Amino acid sequence: MTQKEILNTIKTEMSANTEVVEFCDKMIAAIDRKNEKARERAAAKRAAGDTITEALMDVLTATPQTLTDIAAQIPDATPNKVASRIAPLVDAGTVTKAVTKVNKKRVTVYSI
Repeated sequence: MTQKEILNTIKTEMSANTEVVEFCDKMIAAIDRKNEKARERAAAKRAAGDTITEALMDVLTATPQTLTDIAAQIPDATPNKVASRIAPLVDAGTVTKAVTKVNKKRVTVYSI
């Protein structure tokens, strides 16, 4: 049961008490506002994600690059954002992922 359902149940059961009904209405309105803001933020993230994915395909070449190198070439991108966008491309086989050693450290590199 969600908070909104619980508040509606309390409101129905306590309909004779106007203070309880008003409180429940205020809480339900607050939950609705919070949910709407969350939807807006999610839509903005999806829109931003699309621009990073498009830029990602323009940046990738046959030369292997690390996530940090790729992110440096894309505005508003971080290595974490790039990693989350590049993983589905690796799974689909569009992008190649390899592990190499640089100065005795294992480094993951990506290329087309």
